Amino acid sequence: MSILVVSANVTTSHSEDDDSPTEIIDGENSTAHRVLRCAWNDRHRLITQLLGGWSISTGGGWIMHRGQEYPHAVGVGLYASKITGIKPEGKAQGTAEGTKTTPTHAIIDLDYAFAKRDSGEDEDETETLFSERLEPLLQFLQLEPRSLKWEDTSDDEPIDPLSVPKLQVRSLVWAIDRERLPGLTSAMVTTIGKVNSAAVESPTLGVTFSAGTLLYESPALDREWGMKANPFWPQVKRPQPRSWTGAFRCAYQPEGWNKWPKVVGAAIVWTEFTDMHDDGAPLKVYPEADFSQLMTDIFTAV
Repeated sequence: MSILVVSANVTTSHSEDDDSPTEIIDGENSTAHRVLRCAWNDRHRLITQLLGGWSISTGGGWIMHRGQEYPHAVGVGLYASKITGIKPEGKAQGTAEGTKTTPTHAIIDLDYAFAKRDSGEDEDETETLFSERLEPLLQFLQLEPRSLKWEDTSDDEPIDPLSVPKLQVRSLVWAIDRERLPGLTSAMVTTIGKVNSAAVESPTLGVTFSAGTLLYESPALDREWGMKANPFWPQVKRPQPRSWTGAFRCAYQPEGWNKWPKVVGAAIVWTEFTDMHDDGAPLKVYPEADFSQLMTDIFTAV
């Protein structure tokens, strides 16, 4: 069956009493009350169209009713919220004597109230917005074999490159988990694979990372869609996007990501590469970028 979505159309025949509606004006607590009349056998169909719900069309398809906005003040924000009473009226003609009579009409008492604002997420004042942590990071870097030889050999033959041990470099990853991201930004994507050109300060860890020591990795970004029920008619649900969730990682290298280990005498020093074809200009293996916009995008509150 196909689904036909109907906004707030009430097609079931009905009327409203002369002394209806009754309104109470009290800011967000304002309400309205209407008294409606319809054929007795149509009462449940009318209620479904007023409060919202599903019905079957004459063609056999499903119709989704979103519920009715208060017709005497459209745009105010009042919506049909509940039925406070259904009373029978009149008797059907030709009812056999001694049997229970069937009413001809129904009198329906209907309340309207402000619909609650729906953000698509559960409200929680203590909900975590973002968290930071430092995780261990272990790297293995290859040393330059030309300046190395085995201690127990008398010749000056460099060590076989395949025999050069790798240097263990232990450092950290600055990990940030962010909930309720307002949205994705250009900086979250264009900064991937770059190092910070200026110092960056963690807002909660009390740590400042020097320029050139953070390498921004590819983030994990997630967004879900769910079916959200309207607070007044939970049987009617609609697709509702939730906010983004992001996991951001910056690998920390205290010596700097554009410096490399080199054996000098009996020590290992960290130094940059230079471009032999560009008058010895420093060669940035990892391009630098300003992280200020990236940090603003990650840590800005909703």
